[in-house]
This record gives sequence, structure tokens and C-alpha cells, in this order.
Amino acid sequence: MRHENQMSQLSICIAEKLATLPSTPYKPYLFKINDALRRENSEAYEPEIVAIGPYHRGKVKLQMMEEHKLFYLQELLKRRNELSVDMYVIAMQELEQKARKG
Repeated sequence: MRHENQMSQLSICIAEKLATLPSTPYKPYLFKINDALRRENSEAYEPEIVAIGPYHRGKVKLQMMEEHKLFYLQELLKRRNELSVDMYVIAMQELEQKARKG
């Protein structure tokens, strides 16, 4: 019973936090680190496990996670009974345009 009460309180707490979020999501954009800042501490801006976005695509040390990304995409498609990624590619292209304008 105590566990259920804690879970209920947690659910309420999360729901309250979700209710305070703005109704429109943040404007999408891609960050590019200023060269002077990168030179100051280049290691701070290099991904160690996973890269999100185009800047580090193709780096050997990140390839294992790229395979995981593809695996999870495949699982998403299976779960949604979808055969193609076309819809997602179109959506990402639209977001990319907005991000580049940002």
C-alpha cells in the first residue's frame, strides 16, 4: 500500500510539473560552438558516446551508438507498424530548415 501511495504522489508531482510547461515547444536550433570557446577546452565539446546532429557524424568512436540508433529506429517502426521512414525524414527536414534559420 505504501508503494502505491508513493507512486501516486510521484505521478501527481510529475503531472503538476508537466502542467507548468509552455504549450508551444522550444524553437529548434543547432548549436555551433564558437572557435575561441572550443580552443579553450576542446574536450568539453566532443561527444564521448553519442552524437546528436551533423557535426560529429562519422567519427569512429561513436559508430557503435550509431548502430544502436538504427536499431531503435527499426524497433519504433515495427511497434508503429510502419514500413518507411519517409514521414520522419520529411518532419526532420522541416525542423532542420527552422533550426538553420534560428
